This record gives sequence, C-alpha cells and structure tokens, in this order.
Amino acid sequence: MHINYEAPNKYIWDIPIFNEDGTVTDRVLTGLENVLSAYVDIAESASVHLDQNKENYHVEQVMIVGSGSQRNRVDSDLDLMLISPDLDDRDCSMAKMILSAIYFNDKPKTEAIDVFVRREDKFPSRASTDITEQVIEILDNYNQRLYE
Repeated sequence: MHINYEAPNKYIWDIPIFNEDGTVTDRVLTGLENVLSAYVDIAESASVHLDQNKENYHVEQVMIVGSGSQRNRVDSDLDLMLISPDLDDRDCSMAKMILSAIYFNDKPKTEAIDVFVRREDKFPSRASTDITEQVIEILDNYNQRLYE
C-alpha cells in the first residue's frame, strides 16, 4: 500500500546521512521535514475524525536508528525514530503505518524513509544517534503547528 503525499521538500536521498564532522546532512533535514509535515497532518486528521488531542503528537526527541546510525552509507534507507511520550501504543502504530505508506512502502531502498513512532526508546541498547539538538528548529516549527 502506498499513499501519495505532497511533501514540502524534494528529498535529497543520494548523499550520506552524516557529514564528516558528525552533523546531519540535507538528506536528514529534508527527509525529517517531509516526515514531520505528514506527521502533523496525521495528528490533525486524528483530531478531527477520532476526537483526539493533536497536542499529544508533540515530538520530544528525534533519533537516527538502524544501520544509518552505525554506517554512513548512501545506499541505505534513512531510519528515523520520533519520540512522542503522550501517545499511546495504538496511536504510535497508526502514525507509523501511515508514514510507512507514504515514505517507505514501494520505494527503492535508497529513497525510503522508515519512521518509528514511540512513546520511548524501547531498545536503548541498540545503536542510535540523537539528532534533536541539530534539528530543533525544524522540530519546534512542526510542534508549534500542533498547538494552533
């Protein structure tokens, strides 16, 4: 299943995830902004159709997980984890399913973005890189939309 979504940016997938100094590249910035745009739309839809509080979708932390946090390869997908502590497991799963239908399903591996939405990091011993500080402006911008 695939959902067509009008993302705000052209996803730059053909560069590494990290620069040599460990900062995130435009691949992460464009990918994250596209993901957060859809995520806020999911929250707004849940508010209207499911009578949920869209503020519960507030994202506190963003991490790169999977092979991207270990190896800086161009030929891999981008794995992001959004930590939204006020969501229950059902809402996390729903958001993940919709985001997968937009950014992961039926995409070539290099163009795919796999997004995990969780209340907390369930597997803290697995490799991950917290990028929250590097993407705080993007995160704040989209979180603010949840309070409008």
